[in-house]
Amino acid sequence: MCVRSCADYVAALGEDTGEGAGPGAARQGRVRLAASLGTLLGVNAEAGAGGPHIDRPARPVEDRLLEALLQSGSSALEVGGERELALAVDLADAALGLRARSRGAWRLRARALESLGRGEQAVGAYERYLELADGDSARAATLRLGTLRERRDCLAEAVRLVGGGAGAGADSGADTGAAVVGERDRAFTGAVADEAPPDRVRAAFTACVSARLHEHGASEPAVRRLSALYGTYCRLTEQDRMADPLLGGGEPLGVGDLRNLIAGRTVCVVSNAARVAASGMGDEIDAYGVVVRIDAFGAPGPTGTPSSASDTSDT
Repeated sequence: MCVRSCADYVAALGEDTGEGAGPGAARQGRVRLAASLGTLLGVNAEAGAGGPHIDRPARPVEDRLLEALLQSGSSALEVGGERELALAVDLADAALGLRARSRGAWRLRARALESLGRGEQAVGAYERYLELADGDSARAATLRLGTLRERRDCLAEAVRLVGGGAGAGADSGADTGAAVVGERDRAFTGAVADEAPPDRVRAAFTACVSARLHEHGASEPAVRRLSALYGTYCRLTEQDRMADPLLGGGEPLGVGDLRNLIAGRTVCVVSNAARVAASGMGDEIDAYGVVVRIDAFGAPGPTGTPSSASDTSDT
């Protein structure tokens, strides 16, 4: 029902006045969206598809129609309200009805679903997009997909920790603090279960963690873990995961991880100087527990296989 959705949106936009139209920037974004939808409806009428669906026209008009659908969807994403994001999903679905392998349509669908908080569906759309994409766009989508999955796992563990607030404050004799904890636990788990938009989930998560810190203190292990998950979730809502290092299969180490890695072990740092390669010290170097190699040699030498770091221990 894409044509109907577009027409209903434009009609509703015409009825918005005063505060209902939103602040200046949002109002301008909606005006641009309305213009894009007008172009889309015009192309659709030209294609002879005056019914409630976007039909399949001849190929030249199909190309124009697909472009108009994606442009309107991008405009809806820029506005970012729930109504506009739902419209963006409809537009993406209509574009996929025209061209099922459209990378732009799958990406539009993924971004709109993610912004609506429908994480599982967004993951599926990103996965489909990655099957079709390549190059830099594929790498960016891979990072985004990893972020969504990690954010989903973070919320799932947090929900298990709070247990839905079951029983907290249910007894009329429960103290006020426990009642507040129970209420905020339920609000948080409900927001996650309903796949609410990320800003609502974050607000509910913030209230949940604050209530538990106030009631139980930071010394309780479950509260500490919940706080760590909250920090991770906030970071993941603001930026993507770190890209993999250039050396495939590597993982970035934090300071604590590095300390744990080298604690109680001997460490040797090897430069890429030619005299080191010709020194015949390979066995001596490899006897160290941890060997850190600077850059790499062009040919194998007594210092072993070039790498950024080599762990020679059996542990």
